[in-house]
Amino acid sequence: RARLETFKAVAECLVVVATLPPRQRPQRPIEPARTASTQRSTADYAKELWSKARRDDEYVGTHPYAVKKGIPWAGGAGRGRATGKVIGSNADCLMIPARDIRTDQVMAVQVISAEGAKQTFGSVRGHAFVCGNTLDKGIPWFVCEGWADAVSLVFHAHRGNAVAFACLGHNFGLVAQTVADHYAPRRLVIMEDAAND
Repeated sequence: RARLETFKAVAECLVVVATLPPRQRPQRPIEPARTASTQRSTADYAKELWSKARRDDEYVGTHPYAVKKGIPWAGGAGRGRATGKVIGSNADCLMIPARDIRTDQVMAVQVISAEGAKQTFGSVRGHAFVCGNTLDKGIPWFVCEGWADAVSLVFHAHRGNAVAFACLGHNFGLVAQTVADHYAPRRLVIMEDAAND
């Protein structure tokens, strides 16, 4: 009988143990998921670079890349310090804004080091560096490769009487279509084969 009482006592304990909630294992704290608002995007960096860039003619025009290209004034560019995989840390760079053709908002910035290394922050797809008088639809309009090409076309070749949209990527067709839809110039010349700048 003593044995039966012992079994009953053990059985009661087992039932109690079986109905206890499982022991909680300590868990590592969950890190909050990184969201677009917590990550620093290249578009945000581009806007920061452009907001801090100096844009006065004398300072921009003395950058080694501008001097090499024979453009001794700002030509719509800025100059400042940037850091990236291609250009290195805290590099002295020309800063070329790529704008939304419809809204004129800066969407990206291409930076060019003194040695000519180029790196782009933000999205250039369908956006361009805009140079010249976009109010006159009768003057020559171009889509070309880069900042130096655009400035040279407008100011050297046409003495300020032209418009150029510099693709900072290879989206010539998209930029040309957006320019045609938004501005409807009389004629738009696409210069994909312009010399590298």
